Amino acid sequence: MKIQGNNNSIQSKKKPNGGITMKNATKFVALLVLLFTLSISAQTLTVTTGTATLDGVISGGEYTSTPLVTTLGVTLYAMDDGENLYLAATWDDATENVDKKQWSFDGAAWDQSGDEDRLALMFDMGQNDPEGVNCSAMCHLPFMNTSVGKVDVWHWKGHRGNPMGFADDKYFDNVIGGDGGRHGDSGTSTYSDNDDDGSGNPTFMATNDPGANVNFLVNDAAAQTAFDPYGTILPAHTVDIGVTFDLGATFTSGDVIPGYVLRIPGGNRADVMSAGKWDNGTWTVEFKRKNSGSEYDFAVPSGGTVDFVHEIFDNVGHDHWMDGVDGTVYTLDFSNIVSVNGQSGDQLPETYALSQNYPNPFNPITSISYAIPQNSYVSLKVFDVLGNEVQNLVNEKQDAGNYTVTFNANGITSGIYFYQLETENFVTTKKMVLMK
Repeated sequence: MKIQGNNNSIQSKKKPNGGITMKNATKFVALLVLLFTLSISAQTLTVTTGTATLDGVISGGEYTSTPLVTTLGVTLYAMDDGENLYLAATWDDATENVDKKQWSFDGAAWDQSGDEDRLALMFDMGQNDPEGVNCSAMCHLPFMNTSVGKVDVWHWKGHRGNPMGFADDKYFDNVIGGDGGRHGDSGTSTYSDNDDDGSGNPTFMATNDPGANVNFLVNDAAAQTAFDPYGTILPAHTVDIGVTFDLGATFTSGDVIPGYVLRIPGGNRADVMSAGKWDNGTWTVEFKRKNSGSEYDFAVPSGGTVDFVHEIFDNVGHDHWMDGVDGTVYTLDFSNIVSVNGQSGDQLPETYALSQNYPNPFNPITSISYAIPQNSYVSLKVFDVLGNEVQNLVNEKQDAGNYTVTFNANGITSGIYFYQLETENFVTTKKMVLMK
């Protein structure tokens, strides 16, 4: 019997007489207990009005409602500005694991091992059978799938997505495929595998000879420019462009090469932006996604609710996915949120905020959202790296509220640009990348 869960599987070992070992029998019983003790009582996280900054920090004025602490000890926060949903999660983790499938050299040969911290959030997309959103707890036998409908999955990965500023956007359904009922949304993910080249060596190494001992590999200069868009990864880690492994390169015992090559995602796989920061034994991960839904994504219901479950993985040990399942069904309450551009009454923001542009990198159009808690003169300008003004997007008196403007970079060369929001009482600047 094979149980699939996340990216790992457990194959029960049989004794010569066909019996199951005591160790695996214990695991199986534990899994059955989990299956039959999934909580049917929902706990609610109320979504408040406002705009968050994706920087891996829960700042003052962000996420103003009471946070929700899950059974697994993850603290969750939620905000919505009428166009975008912001979620944040924090949890204790003594070590930062970002070395999944890392290649290491022992002086004679290469071998792959290593762990990766991960968090998964899974949202109901209208299942009407008794299983409800419990389907997304990844406990189905024999496949990881739902019996009806779809489940929207935001899979944040400390090594494979976080450095590029995205969570891997997936879904579960009742269509059995090579990976059970789990599928990636259409488009390109944030990574490709740095697999064995067929001779026991990595396929790629870092550009700088001998190409060892960097934390992350990217597949081209554009991805290197887009690396760590929210400033949560560097300078604690190193990154280099991957090149074909050189059999003539010299390596010494202890040298390492990352197990993945990172790239800029595209299509629906790039819908969920994220910024994760590990600091002094705590992970803080922030998410941002448009309220609008699709065939792959749940839509934020104005004034309604959405059920969800979550999982967390420290990726330590073979059975990490079993330890990381939280069977409790939680609820996002959008009763105070109207998914429209205009705001009134209790939907007005409580603090000034400038969001990261979306998409980023972009070509040639991107959106910039900001919030002002009181009537004010507003200036929003774009500058190049030399400080020259490129475009004046807003220059007027505006009422308190949440706003989104479009920046069209037609006729402007690729590169790094800055956009600055300035009011009578507030000024802040953010970076964006134009890639043509």
